[in-house]
Amino acid sequence: MNEAAKKSRAKISTAFSARLDGLHPTAKLIAVLVLHRENSSASSGRRQTTAQRQEAIKRCIAYSEQALGLVDSILSCNGGLRNDSHPDVLGTIAVETTAAGIKELAVLDAVKAILEDQPISSV
Repeated sequence: MNEAAKKSRAKISTAFSARLDGLHPTAKLIAVLVLHRENSSASSGRRQTTAQRQEAIKRCIAYSEQALGLVDSILSCNGGLRNDSHPDVLGTIAVETTAAGIKELAVLDAVKAILEDQPISSV
């Protein structure tokens, strides 16, 4: 297995990967990308002010947005699109693309993980 394939497998669950392999090549699905975020500095043990928290949120989002050019390029090549205009504070963004697009996104260093978008149901 080459290095790109290893990197890709580590970011997609085995079950999701198996479902991707069974999809028709032109079928599209929604997935959630978890982008790497800026490492926040170690906590001083003190509670942050509202202004400090808001600044930290802005930094996290700005850092995650740096990857969007590469994400958009891969989505465009695979007939996909972003479902959100910007990543959220957790560095996540929903995308719709083909299985091949998901696998290409998984190779990006900026992508930490790819989660299958699943409906929530009661137990």
